[in-house]
Amino acid sequence: PEPNLPVLHFSREEIEKVRASLPELPAQKRLRFMEEFGLPARDVDVLINDRSLAGYFEQVVSELAEWEGGDIKKLAKHASNWVAGDLQAMLKEAEISAADCRITAENLAELIKMIDKKEISSTAGKKILGIMFAQGGDPSNIARDEGLGQVSDTGVISQAVGKVIADNPNVVADYKAGKKQALGFLVGKVMAETKGQANPQLVNQLLQEKL
Repeated sequence: PEPNLPVLHFSREEIEKVRASLPELPAQKRLRFMEEFGLPARDVDVLINDRSLAGYFEQVVSELAEWEGGDIKKLAKHASNWVAGDLQAMLKEAEISAADCRITAENLAELIKMIDKKEISSTAGKKILGIMFAQGGDPSNIARDEGLGQVSDTGVISQAVGKVIADNPNVVADYKAGKKQALGFLVGKVMAETKGQANPQLVNQLLQEKL
């Protein structure tokens, strides 16, 4: 006859310790990302299909939360837009993982913060991201070196607005005649006059006031 096998007994604490040591399964991560971060299923699927990308995303959110506080779901959405969008496309093209990327989670979080605070435009942000991906670096230093900071100086923008209005009397007349699309043309001219650095909301506001 077979000898009696010993009966093993485990405490609840031991079981929980083992459970905590197990890696998170994709289905568990998917559910957690949707509940904790409020992300749509499409974004979550992009992130969890790449363990390195998912881990990088969580680091970016952690950095943002440390600096900004506030609504974690709003911060997570900002991070997801950049990580699962522009950054993931760059990683795929370069055929590398997020773990091998030159852009640290801290620097990407800083870039997102700069855009959120309107220190740079989203267009400038994409250019800075490309530079960071190619060579690394701090986004604020790159913005300064490349002259990509967003201008919110009312006096500077007002001067550009005045010049554009004076240079485009026919478009101004169209706007005053009710052709609202003419405003978009004038905004574009002011942005060109300021080399794309003017705060677009301020440009709109000043144009409408002057018109």
